[in-house]
Amino acid sequence: MSKGSKFRTKKILFASPNLSAGGAQRQTINIANGLHRRGYEVSVFLFYDEGELKNSLDKSIKIFSPSFIPLLKKSKILWVGYGIIIFFKTALFERPDILYSRHWPKIPMAIIGRMLRFKTISGEGNNLKQTFSMEKIPLRFYLRKFGVRLSNKVVANSQSLALETKEVFKLRSEVKTIYNGIDIQNVIERSKKEKNHKWFGTEIPLIIAVGSFKSQKGFSYLLQALEIVNRTKTVRLIIIGNGGKKKELQSFSEKLLIKDKIDFLGAVANPFPYIAKADIFVCSSLYEGFSNVILEALALGKPIISTNHEHGADEIIEDHKNGILVPVKNPQKMADAIIKTLENQELKESLEKEAKKRSENFSIDKMISRYEKLFTEI
Repeated sequence: MSKGSKFRTKKILFASPNLSAGGAQRQTINIANGLHRRGYEVSVFLFYDEGELKNSLDKSIKIFSPSFIPLLKKSKILWVGYGIIIFFKTALFERPDILYSRHWPKIPMAIIGRMLRFKTISGEGNNLKQTFSMEKIPLRFYLRKFGVRLSNKVVANSQSLALETKEVFKLRSEVKTIYNGIDIQNVIERSKKEKNHKWFGTEIPLIIAVGSFKSQKGFSYLLQALEIVNRTKTVRLIIIGNGGKKKELQSFSEKLLIKDKIDFLGAVANPFPYIAKADIFVCSSLYEGFSNVILEALALGKPIISTNHEHGADEIIEDHKNGILVPVKNPQKMADAIIKTLENQELKESLEKEAKKRSENFSIDKMISRYEKLFTEI
């Protein structure tokens, strides 16, 4: 803990659905590990004791989760209900100073926190208007709104998302902005792990994209951009991710006659060696809360081409300085940016140099210090 603090948080209990390879889970691990290293007593409650990122959590951090009951596990509703009961018992037994969640467990967390008189912090990390307009689930929206309003403090990971959160949930108090942070040195070290791929080390330019195979990530537009690029210049693409849209995207690549130019990899716990080997990193998202993988690509000094999506893209990237911003859902503009970057060596080298500089603004230490200050204030 920081020296000189008059009031010091001693125990923090994080709540997460699991530790799968998602942005919210990665940042939960980053915050938990960072605070643990600073002397806080940190523990994590998982509704599902699983996920590719479990090994990334410090081994000395306690993990709590419901005991396996086959009959309950067959029903998501029953399992979540059972998990909430165990979460309540865990909080009651552990008696943390603060409960924190940045995923759906923030709803039961806020209720339990109010019942047990524990301070709660709710993290928002995705575009609310897009999420709820697409899902069209009023009950889920009102439950989310109820949970956020019960929380002692709400944190968003970009300034624009903070404003949106306050507007959508009609909050009276300000929403705190704390940018996501990354362990820059860890990203660099993990990027050096040996990974083999048939497209590594060839003269053909390689593009990398990372994200779940869902509409939000805009991969269909990226495929169209790749098709445009390949009309004049042979370029290959690797997409790392998982999700239900993978087969649709594979079929779409066949229709575009670029199937042989794309490799759809599954989710991997360590995507950094792939990013490090690429010539360009592309983010084609339609919207985000704040893109962690853009930060990681910055740290690896990659030329970045990203849609100017809500939220956070233009808070990370200074256009044509440390990356290139293109309009959302515009394959032609994205293709133009890819060709421009590949054909202009001076621009490419400048983007690489400035990317590394920019990443230092989003170090994990800066993020942890901001959370530590927030926990002290609350």
